[in-house]
Parts: sequence; structure tokens; C-alpha cells
Amino acid sequence: MRKDNEARVPKAAAIVSDLRATNYWDGDKILSREFAEVLNFEENKPAWDIYLVYSKNAKWDIKAPSPDYWMHQLEDFPKANFLDGAKLAKEIEKQLGTNQ
Repeated sequence: MRKDNEARVPKAAAIVSDLRATNYWDGDKILSREFAEVLNFEENKPAWDIYLVYSKNAKWDIKAPSPDYWMHQLEDFPKANFLDGAKLAKEIEKQLGTNQ
């Protein structure tokens, strides 16, 4: 199994070329633990390969808020929320108010 490492960041970051996007390396898995808690994952299950959608009214404080919608690419999680790009795009469009 391949592991993430900091050397892979530039190649992975190039996938999202939108100038509004910012990429960070979280070698200490601080965000993974934070979002695992927000999403009520079982203890010691990391929150990675997740896609979170927030409304413009989401309140960010010391802790991240619960997302309005989310999907994942995790093997041992319910398939109902497994990543479907078209479905995720519709949810994003809905939040942006561009869904016709």
C-alpha cells in the first residue's frame, strides 16, 4: 500500500489548478483527526479522501463545523456516500446557487 508523504504534494496539488484552491501538507494528521471527530468516525479512523461541502453560512470557530454534505473514498464506509463526481458537483452548485 502506498503511503502519503510530503514529496508527493506538488504532483497531487497540480491536479487542482484553480488559483482559489490552496493545498497544505498535514504530516501530523491534525486535520484528519479534527474531521474524523466532526464526522463522528469510529475512534482511530482517519478522515482522509473525504469531500466536504459547506454552505456560505457555515460558522468556523475553534472546531470545524459539520458539513452540509460530504462524500468519501473509504473502503470500509457506507457506499451511499461513496464519491460520485456528478452528484458532488450538484451539491456544490446547490450551495453556490447555480443549480437550475
